[in-house]
Formats: sequence, structure tokens, C-alpha cells
Amino acid sequence: MSAGSEALPRPPAGRAAAARRIRSELGPPPQRDEWPPVSAIVVNRDGEAHLRLLLSRLASATDYPQLEMILIDNGSNDGSVRLARSLDLPFPLTVIENEHNDPFSDANDDGAERAAYERLLFLNNDVEPFEPGWLKELVACLEANRAAAAGATLLYGKDQERRSGSYIVQHRRIELRGAPGFVALVNAGDGEEFDRPGPDLSAAASTAACMLVRRDAFESVGGFTTGFLWGWEDVDLGLKLASAGEGLVCSGRSVLFHHESSTRSAVSPEWQRSTRSHNRRLLAERWGPQLRREYLLDRLAGRGFWTDSRPPLLVVALSGRPSDDREVRELADAVEEQGWRVSLAEPHGDRPGSVVAEADFVLVADPSSGASLAAGAPCVPWARERAGEWAAAPLLRRAELTLVSQLGLAPELEGAGVAPVLFGGAAEAERLVALLRERVQRLRFCVKLSRDWDLEPAARSLRRSLERRQHACSLQFADEWELLAGLVADVAVACGDPGNYRPKPAQLNVLWAPRGVRPTQCDEWDLILVSDEATAASLAAETPTPVKALDLDSTADAAEPLLDLVAVAAARSGVEARVRAMA
Repeated sequence: MSAGSEALPRPPAGRAAAARRIRSELGPPPQRDEWPPVSAIVVNRDGEAHLRLLLSRLASATDYPQLEMILIDNGSNDGSVRLARSLDLPFPLTVIENEHNDPFSDANDDGAERAAYERLLFLNNDVEPFEPGWLKELVACLEANRAAAAGATLLYGKDQERRSGSYIVQHRRIELRGAPGFVALVNAGDGEEFDRPGPDLSAAASTAACMLVRRDAFESVGGFTTGFLWGWEDVDLGLKLASAGEGLVCSGRSVLFHHESSTRSAVSPEWQRSTRSHNRRLLAERWGPQLRREYLLDRLAGRGFWTDSRPPLLVVALSGRPSDDREVRELADAVEEQGWRVSLAEPHGDRPGSVVAEADFVLVADPSSGASLAAGAPCVPWARERAGEWAAAPLLRRAELTLVSQLGLAPELEGAGVAPVLFGGAAEAERLVALLRERVQRLRFCVKLSRDWDLEPAARSLRRSLERRQHACSLQFADEWELLAGLVADVAVACGDPGNYRPKPAQLNVLWAPRGVRPTQCDEWDLILVSDEATAASLAAETPTPVKALDLDSTADAAEPLLDLVAVAAARSGVEARVRAMA
């Protein structure tokens, strides 16, 4: 030990026994003639206790021949920096002292620039290595799978997280779940007892609490994306790698502890909620249409890549009136026979039934229950009577697919802007499943109406003509433009004056200027539609955005020319290529 250096702490009780058990099940550590050197990058702020454990375990419980560490300290006021510089470590340590608490993405990008090696290991300061072969396993996983990145299996670190003598899994990979308006991110395996190391899992994303990344792949996608607030940057990185055609895998043989809950306890619940909301919105703006589509296609196919292998979940909203619900229950049973999961939302007294948050689709057969549904839930109205009430129901504006039991109901619903499909109930459950699959596979549109209600008839006509070609299309009024549900559309068509609304990067953004209106702030859009050729030629001379003449106010069936223009604009903007790369 060097003069003035601190002694390394002893590991928590039980770690050595757990390490021996895991290694006995895995067999000998991987063998290679030469191991690539690794640069570990750790971001820290006031985490002296976590850092003390991490550094000691990198020194005593990590058997890797060539390792360096870059410590990014974000203005700590405790003894973190003094501790790091006082320890006698068996690997080089570079300490970068920031004056402020830089975002996770910026700090890690900075560390990657300063790293000496081509394998970048992003580690949280609250991770605890305990099995000496963990890093060899992680490197071997990356190399054997020829992947761009490899994540690890993480266990809860606190002793109270143990059940029946077993440790509890926190993370095997990151998966998607259904959620109102968008998707939710979950740690696969969270809460399971850790019986033994598992297989390597291909993944769309992994936590950066412990993630090994090839430098060339990391730099090719621009590293971590700035703007996220201490969360979801790792998911975004995984999606960027997937979009670039790179693979990500999570090792079932590289196992560490993660003391995440103790880190988060240092910040308020309000801060955690606000950052989750911010990060979810940013991810939706960057990836909304692609993620929603890939999640649903994965559910429908049972591939188990983007999500677990369970089939889609249909929630059926009941009215509580037995005579009205009998036919609906029969349909629910028939859909279940098609291999789907089905949940019944039964009312409680005067209160409607609650919709399961992870519902993939919600079937509604009573127009009066529409307002009670979770915001953003993809709805399938089934109109069997009361066409007028259905036409006025707000939920019709965001219907995924509208069904009618008799043709006489169709005209009033068509006037409300939908193209209803004649549907025969339980006997056609297989057809319903096929119709929903087709909607998922096709381009999804969201028509956004400004406060100029004179545009509503034209917007309804456009939506109806798109639905006739099996494209899902929703309508949003001015105060709804920023809802998450609108961010999962592939194409956003902003009608009239967009005000302060700004186009989102994951969507193809179309600005529709009605007759007599000359749009401003044109450069952010992917396509601008005006009513006549003269205006189009004049405006095209002022902006690099393609400007086309298409009078949506008077065109009886605008879907076909709009789809042609969208296809050209999508290929030019790169949206189409990104969707194809992720498929």
C-alpha cells in the first residue's frame, strides 16, 4: 500500500459464496490468447460510499488483464475525489473534475473521448462486481456475438432483497410493454429469484449501469444523446445502434449487484416523476412510431425480442347491462380462442371498469363509456346501435378501427370522419385480429387541427379516405397536439396555423396550408402542402422543404395523392430507412 493511501473495504457478507456458486455452474472462465483492453467510465456525484465499494471490487473481484478507469466527478461535495486519489489500485485511474452536475449523457460522452481503449465499459458508481470472471464473460459475449454492445445481468444488492436464501434479479435486458399513449420500459426478469446464470439474450436495449460498447459503433451513432435527464439515455443508445444495423446482446453469464434503490433515495419522488415524464416524452419524440409498431408486431408474432413472448392483450369494456354485454362477452371469448390475452373491464356501480395500463387494444361497445378510458389507449369502437351518440363520442377521434354491426349505422359515422367496417361479432374474431394486424403494419397518420374549425370537414374527409385504405388515422384538436398518443403516428399532418408546435424527429411532418394561407417557418417540416401551383412555386423558392400543390379542402379523395407525396418525402428524410433498419 502506498503512503497515505486508504485500505480497501471488505466485501459484503455472502459475496464470496455466491461467486463460488455461480462460477461452479458456469465452469471455467472464458479463455483467449489475448484480451482487448477495456476503459471503464464511471460518473459520480457525492457517491463516496458507492465509489468505495465499486473501486475495491474492481481491484479485488475483477480478474481482467488490462483495465483503465475514467472517473467523471460531477462537482461532488463529499470525499469522492479524495477517496479515488488515495486508493492504491491495480489499474490506472484518471479523475476528471466537473464544476457542475453534468447530464449523464454528456459526462459519459466526455469520458469516452478521454478513454484510451476501443472497448468502452459504462459503469454506474452503485454497481458491485463480486465474481472475478464477470468482465471476461462480458467481453467474450460481445466478441462471440459480434455485437456493438453487451449488457450484464444485474441483481438487487441489498440483503433485504433476498428471498428464501436466493438473490433477486433486477435486470436481464430492457423490454417494452404496452402503456397508454406510448410504450413502457421494463427490466426483463425484474423480481425473479436468481437460481442460476441464464443464456445470452439478444436485445433492443440494456441498462448502461453495466454496458460494454465497441468504440467504433458508439462513435458512429454519436454516443449518448443529450437532453435526457439521468435515465433512458441507454435505451436511446440501443435504439440508435439497432437503427444503424448493429446488434446488442445481454450476457446471462456476467453477473453483478446493483444498489440502484439507495442511489435514487437521495432525490425526491417529485423529481423522479418529472424526469420520467420528460424522458418518456423525449424518447417518444425520437422513436415513437417505430417503437410502437415494433412492439405490437413482436406481440403479434410472439418473437420475444422487443418484448416478452406473451400474445397481445385486448381489454373489453363492458357496460354492466347483461343483455348488451352478452354479445360482447362472446366476442371476447372468441378472440381469446385466437390466442390473444383478453381482460374484461367490468363497471363498479356507476363507475366504469378500469382499463389495464398495458392494454394493446381496447374494445368499446358502449359510446357512453369512452370518456372513462385511459388517455391514449388504442380503441376499437363497435357500434351496434345509437349511431348519433357514437358520432359525437370523443373517443371516435382516436379510434384504431371502427366496427359497425349493420350498414345502416355507417353513414352517420362516416360523417364523423371514419370509414367503419361491417363486423359480424364472435363469428369474425379471426377477421378482427387480421384487421388489427394490418393496421399495425401500415403507415399511421395523425391529423392535427388548429383552432380554425372550418378545416374540420376537410380533415374528416382526409381521415376517412386514409382509413378506407386500411391506414389508422386519428384527429387531434389544438390542445391535444402534444399528447403522447399523437407521437406514435408515422405521419403528422398539421392543418392551418401550427402556432408553437414543433415537428418531431421520429415522424414525417406535413404542414397543410389551407386555401389563401401562406405558411411561415417552413424549414422544420418534411413536406408542405398548399392549395395551388402558383403558391407552391413561389414558396419553394424560399425554403429547402419540398412544397407541393394539393388542395385538401376540395379534393374528394385526398389519400392517394397524399400517400404518393409522403412516400417520396419519407425516402428523402430518412424516416423510411430507419423504420426498415429496426424491423
